[in-house]
Amino acid sequence: MEYRVSSITSLYSTSSSLSSSSSESSSIVSFLIKSCGLSQNEALFVSNQIKSQTTSQPDSVVELFENYGFTKPYISKIITKQPSFLLYDPFKTLKPKLDFFNSKGLHGIELADFISKNPTALMVSLKSQLILSFDILKNILHTDTDVITALKASYRVLNVNVLEKMMANLEVLRYEGVPPFTIAKFLIKEPRVFMGNAEKFKNIVE
Repeated sequence: MEYRVSSITSLYSTSSSLSSSSSESSSIVSFLIKSCGLSQNEALFVSNQIKSQTTSQPDSVVELFENYGFTKPYISKIITKQPSFLLYDPFKTLKPKLDFFNSKGLHGIELADFISKNPTALMVSLKSQLILSFDILKNILHTDTDVITALKASYRVLNVNVLEKMMANLEVLRYEGVPPFTIAKFLIKEPRVFMGNAEKFKNIVE
C-alpha cells in the first residue's frame, strides 16, 4: 500500500513538473511571436536554443532594441541569427555597444539594419575590438562617416586580426607611392580587397 502511494505521488510530481515546463515553454514561444515578430517555427527554434524559464530577461532585451529604434522585422532577424542575445544583460553588455555606434553616427533603422546583418558586432569586446579598430581606421579615413561607410561594406574591418592584414597591405601601397587619398578612397569602397594574404597582395601590386 505504501509503495502504491509513493508511486502515485511520484507520478503526480513528474506530471506537474512536465506541465509546468510545458507552460513555461509555451509562454516563451508566445512572447517571441508577439514581441519579436517571429514565426511559429522560428519561435520554437529560438525557444529551444535559449531554454529560458521566464520572459523577463528576453523582454528587457527586446525593449532595449525598441528604445534604439529597432522595428520588429529587424529584431526578428537579429534574434533568429543570435538567440543568445535574449539572455544577455541588456544594460551591461548590449547598451554600451549600441551607444558606441550611436556616437559614431549609426542610429535607428540604419543601426538596426547594420546589426541585423552583422550581429557579431554586439558580441565582441567594446574596448579591445570595436573602439580600437574604429580608431585605427579613423586615423586613415579621418572621419566617422567614412569609417561607417567602410563598415557597411564589410563589418570584418572591425576584426583586429583582419585589420592587421589590411594594415600590412596598405603599407605596400604606401611603399609603391600610392597617394593617401587614393588609398582611403579604395578602403572606403572596397575594404575586402585589403583583407587577403600580404605576400599575395604585394605580388599583385608589383
